[in-house]
Amino acid sequence: MDALTYEVRSVLSASMKSLLRSSGVVLALLLAVLVGVTNLRAQQDVGFSLHTPSIAHPEPMTISGVVVNAVSGTPVARALVQIGGRATLTGPDGKFEFDQFTASRPNVQVTKPGYYSSLEANGFGGFNLNPSQLDKPLHLRLYPEALLTGTVTSAADDEPLERITVTAMRSVPNESGRTWQQVAMAQTNVRGEFRLPVPAGEYRLETQYQMRNLDDGDVTMPLIFPANTSTERLDSITIHSGEQQHIDLHPSEGMGYKVIVTQEPATGFALIRARKANGPWFQISEMRLTGDGQYRLSLPNGSYTLAATRYSPDGQETAETSVTVAGHDVSGILLRFVPAQTVPVELRMDSAMSDNAPGAAYRRAVMPAPNPLSLGLMLRSTDSSMDQRVDNIGPTRQKDGSMVFRVHPGSYRLWARSFGTWYVESATYGDRDLLRQEMTIAPGGGGLPIELMVSNQTGSLEGAVSVKDEPCSCLVALIPTTPSLAPVINSGSDDKGNFWLTLAPGTYQAVAFERYHALDFRDPAALAPFASHVQTVVIHAGEKATLHLDAVTEEEIAP
Repeated sequence: MDALTYEVRSVLSASMKSLLRSSGVVLALLLAVLVGVTNLRAQQDVGFSLHTPSIAHPEPMTISGVVVNAVSGTPVARALVQIGGRATLTGPDGKFEFDQFTASRPNVQVTKPGYYSSLEANGFGGFNLNPSQLDKPLHLRLYPEALLTGTVTSAADDEPLERITVTAMRSVPNESGRTWQQVAMAQTNVRGEFRLPVPAGEYRLETQYQMRNLDDGDVTMPLIFPANTSTERLDSITIHSGEQQHIDLHPSEGMGYKVIVTQEPATGFALIRARKANGPWFQISEMRLTGDGQYRLSLPNGSYTLAATRYSPDGQETAETSVTVAGHDVSGILLRFVPAQTVPVELRMDSAMSDNAPGAAYRRAVMPAPNPLSLGLMLRSTDSSMDQRVDNIGPTRQKDGSMVFRVHPGSYRLWARSFGTWYVESATYGDRDLLRQEMTIAPGGGGLPIELMVSNQTGSLEGAVSVKDEPCSCLVALIPTTPSLAPVINSGSDDKGNFWLTLAPGTYQAVAFERYHALDFRDPAALAPFASHVQTVVIHAGEKATLHLDAVTEEEIAP
């Protein structure tokens, strides 16, 4: 008698007396359980598995491969390879092997000091293997680090500057264009030297506003290299894997004079930025808040704009003023704080969603009306503010339930991240068509609403992705070429290469990548190297389109 039958019979024996006193239904149920167990045992005896396919384990197998230098193609020894929770080091020939491997879709990561596992700015070095990849040798790449070195010396006398912080900022493409991301930071030594290991990419170097001490002494002014030579974009340093570049930086220095700033109202603590003429904004990181609520800054000679931000119980407040330093201390500078301006958001449904439209009641029942949060709405500054690094501004809910943007004067572009059931059919701000144009908030403005027309009259796209004729789990990007608040729609295919999306009607460019790849998809020049992989698809309301994409391989992405 096996353990399973014994366990059931023991339970029956221990409970027999009480069960006999219970209803006949209970006894019948227990007998049915015993019969069922017997039948299962019989099935097992003749070779049927008790396990369902969903929890069946794959047969043990061997996974092997090689790790190579992506630039030279030579093997990389003693690289750490991690697959599905197991790890090993590569041999002198760069090869590795895992035997008795049973994971069906394991994650792969490979690392070694002095190398990067990916060139992507967000560091997505790991990836999942498709089942079709498990039975062939893997070819994994490591990218040797690049090196930015140099010296920091005074622009006045070329003397080395010690303990100056130098930051490497990488130009990172995203759905709304580009942003700057901090990658590495170092302080100069007594000779003014710095060393910054970085992945390949486009960079600029920055030094910060820095005081010798809080009481007196020189102030080192911030510097950006390369300097901004265009109103459209900032120049950058391009560096490749394994390359080294030497850059000498010469920030200006000057005697710092005290600047006493009073805030009104006097409560709260503010973050203060400054800029000289049309130069970059920089944070005043070293200042004192005196006992009477005044701020004590230190600035060298020149004319400056001061901008401050603080938070109150009613939300964010801002202030702006100007100051000129001319060889002596300055007092009486006033920062008068005002609440951020309010821009209401109003949503309306298109005529197809009216009460009398066919099927409207059903659609509202299964697809509740959206709100600005569910639509993923945001405002992004389009001023010449790459130096300001303004984050996306999302809507907030007021006490009465209405949704508003709280913004500062400037120019903005409205974006929407969501896609699927609902989409923004039209968006206006006064006479501005926000699907095509920016919006401008003037000082003292606000109050004028952003009016949105939303619709759920969508179409769908069903597709498949392959790499070298084999299905792959890949990144899929769709770029609208008709006016849209969604600059790019990112999705992915499953293990069999299939994907399915609900989309707003319109025309799209579609492209897939074997690995995650950050790209400014709105820039035709960025897509040009992959033109043979890009397809155009038209989505019509209530209809399904189909598409097959040949994904861009990792080899095609790597420089």
